[in-house]
Amino acid sequence: MHILFISRAFDGCEHLILFMMTLSQDDNSCGLCAMQVGDKIQNLVEKLRQTSLNQSQMNAVISIISAVHCKHSNLVKLIWGPPGTGKTKTVSTTLWALKSLKCRILMCSPTNISVIGVCHRFLQALKHFSRQADTDGLPCSLGDIVLFGNKYKMDITEEIQVVLLDYRVDELFKCFSSSSGWKQRIGSMISLLENYNLQHNILPDDTGCSDPLPLLDFDKQFYTVANNVKVCMLNLWTHLPKKCFSSEVVSNILDLLNLLKTMWDIMSGEVSYDYARRGFCLLSAEKIESSNPVYSKRDKLRFRCLELLKFLQNSLDLPVNVSRSWIRNYCVHNANLTFCTISSSYHLHDMETTPVDVLIIDEAAQVRECESVIPLRLHGLRHAILVGDDCQLQPIVQSHVMCFLQHKSHAVF
Repeated sequence: MHILFISRAFDGCEHLILFMMTLSQDDNSCGLCAMQVGDKIQNLVEKLRQTSLNQSQMNAVISIISAVHCKHSNLVKLIWGPPGTGKTKTVSTTLWALKSLKCRILMCSPTNISVIGVCHRFLQALKHFSRQADTDGLPCSLGDIVLFGNKYKMDITEEIQVVLLDYRVDELFKCFSSSSGWKQRIGSMISLLENYNLQHNILPDDTGCSDPLPLLDFDKQFYTVANNVKVCMLNLWTHLPKKCFSSEVVSNILDLLNLLKTMWDIMSGEVSYDYARRGFCLLSAEKIESSNPVYSKRDKLRFRCLELLKFLQNSLDLPVNVSRSWIRNYCVHNANLTFCTISSSYHLHDMETTPVDVLIIDEAAQVRECESVIPLRLHGLRHAILVGDDCQLQPIVQSHVMCFLQHKSHAVF
């Protein structure tokens, strides 16, 4: 067992000093893993050096990820420090590092306030590290991060809401609907671009028709359908794990969203009625080759858009018309990082989840020993990290029976 002591020192400025006490010299030592650190750990360390962590906080994070990286031992670490010493900041960065190592993590705390606080700091850290991601133009994928609990007892902000399990289930339920889900919306966009001229009975070379009403109808319909496709694609990317999307699919989603924006900008800009109607909906593939070169160049936007839509329609391996309970179980099962209170973690015992690698308990000094058993008994748990300060508020027992028996509550920390 390792204990990480975080304290304050004053030498002109306040900073953290990290002390490590090894209770057993051989408890965590693993020469094999020490020699096989690998490039991934080194890359993580380099990224950590670019953060605002001071040296002591960085050492704490590196100590944890190095120990968790070892596959030959199980460990318990204690992180102690008074208020204001950066425990939450250190924990949120540790969560990011462990998630980067593909560890399955359960982040617990005795109170909703503490859970929300750590979740908020983690999302901030995640966005900071994701700024240079290859998927620029798409929001940060959060499908493998889940926060669950009683939403009416949590102070849920818009930033936190995106990982809330109940909210995610609602959003994915709409995306998987058979009547208005991802497949139907892509199909509507394809139908609009392919069949507009047939629906409105307008010929490509109809010089006698000067009524702009059909084009105005098309503008409104295009904007509505294109926006539905955009919202659906962004929701799928945000709320589903990254493993659901191949690199080719991600690239095509980006191209499609940019193309739809370009088409709408052209249609809503200062372009002639004749150009817009000929450019996007009225020329057939055969007519393009023989038409004006200026028109031909712009007409390619429409056909490229159709190519992307048909590719996504055939390549996205996603369900259609599934129940909310199925979506809920799917989200929890595929989550690599789960936030919840200690008491709420009992739900995980009833779900088909992948074994948890690391359990982190924040404010552990307020957790009763009996309460800590709930997450500690999860199948496959290998490591536990307890964070807190036993000099702060102790566990509170509100049972009149326990008070009558003069029962004393002991903290797990």
